[in-house]
Amino acid sequence: MDDEIRHEWSFIPHFYYNFYVFQYATSVPPASAALSEQVLAGDDAATERYLRFRLGRRLQVSDRAAQGPPAVDMTTPEPLELTMRKMNRVIERDEALLDKLGR
Repeated sequence: MDDEIRHEWSFIPHFYYNFYVFQYATSVPPASAALSEQVLAGDDAATERYLRFRLGRRLQVSDRAAQGPPAVDMTTPEPLELTMRKMNRVIERDEALLDKLGR
C-alpha cells in the first residue's frame, strides 16, 4: 500500500466515530428483515407500522415516543430470530439450486 493512502481511512469518521458502521451492520439489516418477514406473513399491525415508518430521519428519543411504537422492537430477540430464519431459507434455497446444477 502506498504511504500516501495508508492512513486514508482515518479521514472518514463514520468508520470509527460512535461505532457508526457497527450500528448499521447490527441493527438496520435485522430490523428491515424482521419487518419484511412480519409483513409477508400477513401481520396487519406490522404492515401498518411499515406504512407509518419514516426512512432517512434520525429520531431523538422524544420523537420516537411521539411517533408511537417502533416499526420493530430491537430490544427483543425477535428481529434477530426472524432474520436468521430468513437467512436459513435463503441458504437452503441456494443449496438446492446448487444441487440441481450438480455442484
